[in-house]
Amino acid sequence: MTKRDMVAAIQLAEAKAWLSLKETELSFGKTDSYTNTKRNRWCEVNSLMESLGIKSDNKLPEQVEAFEILHKILAQEREALTDIVELERA
Repeated sequence: MTKRDMVAAIQLAEAKAWLSLKETELSFGKTDSYTNTKRNRWCEVNSLMESLGIKSDNKLPEQVEAFEILHKILAQEREALTDIVELERA
């Protein structure tokens, strides 16, 4: 396995962990214990990448899908905040 192959394998592992985290956040929320387990897994891979000077490959399909989920989560949070503000005004 070449260095390039190793870097690509680590980037893919990070992308899969990131996607799994975002899927879990969407399904169970940010504070669920299952989400925390997924976050810890992603943090481990991300820390390894940082220590090796490897950057995420944001073009991987897993990364793209994770960012789409992140946008859904942010839209839900924005909608919830809007609902709270409207309730407070009433």
